[in-house]
Amino acid sequence: MGRIVAIDYGRARLGTARSDPSGTIATPLATIERPLSEEGWGRLLRLIRENEPELVVVGLPVGLGGGETEQTKEVREFAADLERELNGLCPIALFDERLTTKVAHRIAREGPLRAGEDAVAAAVLLEGYLRRTEGSGGQ
Repeated sequence: MGRIVAIDYGRARLGTARSDPSGTIATPLATIERPLSEEGWGRLLRLIRENEPELVVVGLPVGLGGGETEQTKEVREFAADLERELNGLCPIALFDERLTTKVAHRIAREGPLRAGEDAVAAAVLLEGYLRRTEGSGGQ
């Protein structure tokens, strides 16, 4: 497994994180304001390209019962747009992000953060993905 970039999507802002090249440690990167604006979208694409990931993981906000919500549909559309824009640079994987935000809130309450809460949420998401795929060949 190589480097992975994770995205915790939100319409107002999104958080990003990346793994180390061995795919074992998740680190918060940046929070991008207004990601659907031209400036925000450009910043996200630059961040992804600069980190040269083998995979981008996008948090999928499914309902607590596992069902689709309006936000789930929006994230699926965002991921499809991102995949088209990356034009084969790397695949996109969707990963159930239930409870990621709650864990990020708890981390934020426990101490000062160098990265924003959204980037911490992306790192929590990525840690979950790395744990889930450990021993399964990365997918």
